[in-house]
Amino acid sequence: MLEFAYEPYSILLIAAPVSLAPEEFESKYDIAKQFSIYKRLESTQKRICSLCALGETTRAIAKSLGVSTKTVEKHRQKALDELGLDRPVEIVRLLVRFEERGLLRDFSKFD
Repeated sequence: MLEFAYEPYSILLIAAPVSLAPEEFESKYDIAKQFSIYKRLESTQKRICSLCALGETTRAIAKSLGVSTKTVEKHRQKALDELGLDRPVEIVRLLVRFEERGLLRDFSKFD
């Protein structure tokens, strides 16, 4: 779980995160570590991550792979857990970072 340092705004009755805890920030955004984890994912999980990054819906991914939507969701969640990501949109960000650094040649190519 991420720990935030909060600065309360008592007048508005809200709290806003000020910064990430340093150890969580470093591990979550270590591109080399995440790429090595990504390379160890099952081919199905990598394919689902790539299709998510291309903007495909869960239903469209399930149809193209010939599996149920629950299977796609399970594979996506397992990939998220292994990569240390919280939300599916972070898969897009991560794969874009990989591609920007030349680690992935194209989202549509699966290793």
